[in-house]
Amino acid sequence: ELLFVIKEAGVSWNGYYFRQIILIENVIPLLRHPDKVVDPAEMTFFHDRAPCMKALATRELLRANEIDF
Repeated sequence: ELLFVIKEAGVSWNGYYFRQIILIENVIPLLRHPDKVVDPAEMTFFHDRAPCMKALATRELLRANEIDF
C-alpha cells in the first residue's frame, strides 16, 4: 500500500510534527497492519534528510517500535 501524508498549510515540519503526526499516527500503524504490509523489511520510507528526519529522537522512536532503518 502506498501512503501519502500531506501537511496542512502553514504547519512546520518540526520534530514533534514529524514524530507525532507522520510516524506515530500514520507510518507506524501502517507497518503494524498485516493486511497492508506483507513484510516490513521490504518497506521503503522516502524522506529528504530534513533535520526532523535525522534527529536522535526520531531514530530512538523508530528503534523503540522495532523499525530497522
